[in-house]
Amino acid sequence: MKLFLYEFRKIFTAGNRIVFFAALALQALWGFFPHVYEHEYSPEIYRRYMERIGGVYTEEKRTFLEARREEIAGLIDAYEEMEGAYKRDEIALDEFERYLYEYQLAESERSTVDYLLEKCSYYDSLDGEAVFFYDTDWADFFSHSGYPYLLAAVLFLLLIPVFDREFTSNARPLLLPAVSGRKKLCICKLAALALTGFAVPMVFFALRYAVFVCQAGGGQDFCVRNLLGYSGYPDISLAQYYFTDALAKAAAWSVGALLLGAVSNIVRNTVFSFFLSVVCMVSPAWFAGIWPPLVYEYAFCAAPLGKMYGAAIDLRVFALVCLLKAAAYILINLKYWEKEASGIL
Repeated sequence: MKLFLYEFRKIFTAGNRIVFFAALALQALWGFFPHVYEHEYSPEIYRRYMERIGGVYTEEKRTFLEARREEIAGLIDAYEEMEGAYKRDEIALDEFERYLYEYQLAESERSTVDYLLEKCSYYDSLDGEAVFFYDTDWADFFSHSGYPYLLAAVLFLLLIPVFDREFTSNARPLLLPAVSGRKKLCICKLAALALTGFAVPMVFFALRYAVFVCQAGGGQDFCVRNLLGYSGYPDISLAQYYFTDALAKAAAWSVGALLLGAVSNIVRNTVFSFFLSVVCMVSPAWFAGIWPPLVYEYAFCAAPLGKMYGAAIDLRVFALVCLLKAAAYILINLKYWEKEASGIL
């Protein structure tokens, strides 16, 4: 236990702690930075409609939206007729201006009302209760999660030196010369890698969530299936969905930390270790489109790192894949840790 704690403390040296907290500060600042996303509807008008019809979805709300769509269609279709009537002096300027105001309002609301009716059809297909609420921010939060490059950089800086420093300093031959001692040291280093690889991402993900909720103003208790296109997920809240995803990502990063150790043990060169770490941990997310979705998601564990986990992913299978990969990486680490530097490329 003391050896493990010693190895864990070595990861968080004073310099590394500065890097870690600086990265957290950047993560928080990025979360507060205004993000503008394109939508097929107007978020501002959508918010106003939610203030009016928010709450449990009912047939009356659908009827109201259908009536508003018919009204919008009538206003838009009447433009040429109203314009002609004004030019023929059949209607006064005040009446034409009132129509133009209603016409412009109808044009601005049309895409939003169409989107709301699309959600009504989606809600009709769900089993159980559905709720209207302003979910644009949550949908953007989930769909634009992106690959955590800042987190990857921090983990590379923290974890690659765990094994690499022993080789670059030529200190390994002096470390516990007994075979059992070397294996124990290697296992303690791997445990420190895995724990850091899990804990650091969870801190990043929790911070990202806290910053977002501060701006979104709530809604985390609504069911994730209320979001359009999320019908395949279980009946869990938005917060539960996010932290389930965060746990899956943290588990993948923990396995990835063991892979970083294996790379360091095989290569035994700092620069090349960083290069291969990027190739192994980051590049799979760049080429996601060339793999069959489920093969890619399970084999590389990269999809949960680059986006929210999909409804088709069985988290139990994902966990089993992570365990199998972790076992393989542990065996590789133990094998190459025992080899002499002269026998390694």
